[in-house]
Amino acid sequence: MANEVRNLALRATESARNTSELIEDIVSKVRDGERLSQATRSDFNEVTSAASKVVALMAEIAAASQEQSQGIGQINKAVNEMSQVTQKNAAAAEELASTMSMFRTEGRTAEVFHPGEGDRA
Repeated sequence: MANEVRNLALRATESARNTSELIEDIVSKVRDGERLSQATRSDFNEVTSAASKVVALMAEIAAASQEQSQGIGQINKAVNEMSQVTQKNAAAAEELASTMSMFRTEGRTAEVFHPGEGDRA
């Protein structure tokens, strides 16, 4: 009977040692899990911050693109106005050239009817 008690005591001691090792292993794994969780939280916060910066940059790019679009619209309007002015100037120059040609023709005609009068001054 003493052997049985001794064997039982040895098995109880071995079981206690195994249980202690299991508990230490579990505690170690829980701590590792906690560290991983904190690292993941930190990484997630960094990603969230970076995403916020990207959103802000995209908003700035959109605003700049809108300003560029408005500027291009103003440039197009100015070019169209310059084109219209150029066309009006060309028409006025053509009309002036026609008028000058007409005056030259009339001057020659007047000279034919009144020769030599153009020499008096």
